[in-house]
Formats: sequence, structure tokens, C-alpha cells
Amino acid sequence: MTHSLGAHIAGCAGAAVNSSIGVIVGLDPAGPLFHSSETDNRLDPSDAQFVQAIHTCAGRLGYRGSLGTADYRPNGGGNQPGCTLEPTGSCAHGRAFALFAESVRSGGFSVWKCDSYSNFRSGECQSNDLEV
Repeated sequence: MTHSLGAHIAGCAGAAVNSSIGVIVGLDPAGPLFHSSETDNRLDPSDAQFVQAIHTCAGRLGYRGSLGTADYRPNGGGNQPGCTLEPTGSCAHGRAFALFAESVRSGGFSVWKCDSYSNFRSGECQSNDLEV
């Protein structure tokens, strides 16, 4: 489990050992200076047998696009409850740890499976079965 820039470092490490790592969990992987078309310097689904990314500040300090085998966007993946509107998003970026810990303590959160974040945003996934 790694946060921000550490998520991308873990991805590079996984790629360096031919994806022999079982699981990488990226907590709000860093967004600035990382581009979706370049996978050799960032976390991507091929870096481990299972790559999980939890996005809490997407588009500001966190990466906007999908990076994992499974990508989770609590509360939409941007602003987080209890964080005032702030230009940098450091509160929401830091919430990744708390949300991950709560998911472990509580036994998990309910989620909608969706083919893409844009489909979720347009309301196409709310009729899908909930998963826990």
C-alpha cells in the first residue's frame, strides 16, 4: 500500500520484477506530471497480478484516469466530505489513508461496477448490482 508518488514508484518496482508482485494498492496516486499515455513511469494494471487504485483527489493532486485492475472513487473521487474547498486538495488527497482504513475496519464499502468513470458520471451504472 503506497500513497501519491509512492504508488507510481511501486508500479515501477512491479514492472521491474516482471509483475511478479501479487497486489499493489495505490492510495490516491499522484496526478501532476503523470500522463495517461506513458505507462513506463507510473502505476498501471500490468505492474502486479492485481492493482487497486483509490482516487480521492482526482484531477488536482491525484491522478484523474484509471490506473488499476480496479479503480475506486469514493465520493466521486474528487472532493471528500469534511474537506473545505481548497485550491490544492491536500485534505482530500490525504483522506485516501482514512478511507482505506475504514474499508478494512468496516468489512468494505458498497460499490457499483462500471465500465468507465465517464459512464458512472453520466448515471449509466447506478442500475448495476451493488457489490460489497
